[in-house]
Amino acid sequence: MLRDTAWTGKQVDDLDYRGWTALCYALDRKHAAVAQLLVDHGASLTRDFEKQKWLGNTEGFKPIHKAMELGAEVAEPFLKKALEGISPNPLTRQPPFRSTALEHNLFRKAATLGDERLIRILIANGATLDSDVAQLALKDALEIRGGAALIELLLQQGASHRGLDPTMVLRHGAGPVYGQVKALLDDGMDPNSGSEGRPLLHWAVAGFGSEVAELLLDYGAHINAQDDYGKSALVVALAVNNMESAAMLLERGVDMTIKDKYGDNALHWAIKLRRPRGTELLLQHGMDVNIQDKDGRTALASVLENWDLSTAELLVEHGACIDGGGGRSNSLELGEDVGKYDIYIHPSSFLEAVWEGSVQIVRFLLRHGADANARVGVLDPTTPLRAAILNRHVDMVKALLEHGADPNRALRWSETPLYWNQGFDDEERAQITELLLQKGWPLWPRQNEAPDKVMGYICVILKGNWKDFR
Repeated sequence: MLRDTAWTGKQVDDLDYRGWTALCYALDRKHAAVAQLLVDHGASLTRDFEKQKWLGNTEGFKPIHKAMELGAEVAEPFLKKALEGISPNPLTRQPPFRSTALEHNLFRKAATLGDERLIRILIANGATLDSDVAQLALKDALEIRGGAALIELLLQQGASHRGLDPTMVLRHGAGPVYGQVKALLDDGMDPNSGSEGRPLLHWAVAGFGSEVAELLLDYGAHINAQDDYGKSALVVALAVNNMESAAMLLERGVDMTIKDKYGDNALHWAIKLRRPRGTELLLQHGMDVNIQDKDGRTALASVLENWDLSTAELLVEHGACIDGGGGRSNSLELGEDVGKYDIYIHPSSFLEAVWEGSVQIVRFLLRHGADANARVGVLDPTTPLRAAILNRHVDMVKALLEHGADPNRALRWSETPLYWNQGFDDEERAQITELLLQKGWPLWPRQNEAPDKVMGYICVILKGNWKDFR
């Protein structure tokens, strides 16, 4: 019907109630053959139109833009038609962001579509791409993850990495990033640049596999670079659970002992973030399992706070010290020899676990050599057994006794565990007393022993005056 109709130019470009022409509808609905017929009859490809968007907003477009969205093969005849008779525009330096000049429009549209073939078609048909427009097109291409071929073409046409935010390509974690980054590095981009206080290497491990990070390292990125918070790329990889990049960094010799501005190192971060695989990787690469943070706490102390037995087992297997690294007094200087005083201020990990009441953790620590009779503190000394009794934890008392806790050991003023227990009037007293007597001095008299002698035994046990016993 269209072929048989003798249209005039005015009829072809008549507007409907939306302000669109027939060509707009044909291209919007991807009817390339109909669109070509309309163009052959004089429909304008470069006229400006508006498209309604959400919340009453509008978006400007030209029919040629919609033709380009159909792909280079379909768009090529439309681009040739649009550029017919157009002499190269006298391009202004630094064209405005929303420049309406046709050539600016078309190059930037091609860049946002990520198709270098459209750029080549434009150049082949007389469109002029100067360095300023190429720079804007490069930004457009990076924002939408244009392919490496497009980036390389724009760089060849005068665009430059200079003046660009170097992390544009690494921000959203998608698309052909490796090729883009390589093209920019080949153009001279500094592998140690960055933005928002984070080096490129940190952005790479935060959003991608190890390939992009390795590429940056191959081009000279500093493997131990830190962000504004003092965190290394290794810590970032652990934080986002990117174990592939973490393993790569460790293989390439990253410093595992770097502390951030808060005094935490990679091992402590792996523990805090509950990254068992990351913890294992660090230990396999020789991380000091007993390294302390700024407060003097070891990784094991942090693990026990969270009752993470599997990680605690891993740490102990790699030599974690059980009865140390519980913390330090804030009044002490870092590196000061704290000795017993530090233990008094902050009890050891083992005693902390007893006070917390975790029988499972205490049994685990006892299996790995914790001293069930450890005497902790100076002014008010205590033992794990005393802590369990004062905490009224029957199962804890039983666990300690089963692993060698001395039920007859006295502390200050010859007070024994049985004596401590008698100070309570609750249902646990009888249970704990029975456990202590089962492991301690026999309650029942020897053969022909007088009853008053039996009471003497009990008094001896309660008072702890073993020297008076005969």
